[in-house]
Amino acid sequence: MAGGLRHTVILLCGPLAVGKSSIARRLGELLPNSRVISTEAFKQRAYRRLMKALIDGLGRYRYIILDGTFYRRRWRERVREIVGDDGRVFTILLRAPLEVCLRRNRERAGPIPEGAVHIIWKEFEWPEEADLEVETDKIDVEEAVKLILERVRRWEEEP
Repeated sequence: MAGGLRHTVILLCGPLAVGKSSIARRLGELLPNSRVISTEAFKQRAYRRLMKALIDGLGRYRYIILDGTFYRRRWRERVREIVGDDGRVFTILLRAPLEVCLRRNRERAGPIPEGAVHIIWKEFEWPEEADLEVETDKIDVEEAVKLILERVRRWEEEP
């Protein structure tokens, strides 16, 4: 699309129970012509299926919000490959201390085994390429969403 981006992919990444899904849902409510794709929707081969859903959504939605840990660098790189020059990927790293994530996980309706939380935390390949970092233990969902929206809008205005 001449004069603007065809689509913006907002990639939310961070450890389990850091608040990604709550933020993704709220962004999806506020951004017009958007779709939230979450790894939680897929029981097996979550990232393979998420990538397929991303490919299917490109060109159909102005904003695609990806909700997953993306704790492997290669998954974040694959998103950038898929989007290519037809849009932009905005990587948002959500952070909170391990103890906060463990507590939030225990408070969930369907908690993930605590061992899995520890494993992902230990194996997390923290992105150096994050466009924005948000400490979810210090601000609530609405404040986080406001920061993200402000940054995305500024980013879209850049040449």
